[in-house]
Amino acid sequence: MSSTEPTEEQLANLRSASPDGPITMINLLKFRVAARYDHETPDDGEPVSGQAAYQRYAEVAKRKIEDNGGRIVFLAPSQQLFVGDVGTDDWDMVAIIDYPTRAAYLKGFDSDEYQQAIKHRVAGLERRLLLQCTQNMIARSL
Repeated sequence: MSSTEPTEEQLANLRSASPDGPITMINLLKFRVAARYDHETPDDGEPVSGQAAYQRYAEVAKRKIEDNGGRIVFLAPSQQLFVGDVGTDDWDMVAIIDYPTRAAYLKGFDSDEYQQAIKHRVAGLERRLLLQCTQNMIARSL
């Protein structure tokens, strides 16, 4: 099933894991052609592309990432699937974000400003895959 948001179970599992230690979030993003806002219009009332709606969310998310000690490590359009056959290989964008701790990620996620911006992410994305990884300290030192 395609989704853009975590289930209650997924969110509970993330919250119950150790808050300590650095984590990396790997995002695969597929934008809608046109943003789809439920029960409201974009902030300026004009129709926008899915990518433009997502950018409204990303401006807030970037501030929250940086405010909580995180950093965007990689952000680029996806060009092609080179190896594998995963069925949904048409992702538009890849983003990799490091956080000093899981608690730092959740602090930004739980902020009112971030929660209010989620409507733009939901409107702009057709689907999203988000992988939370524990950072390998050996690999970081290479």
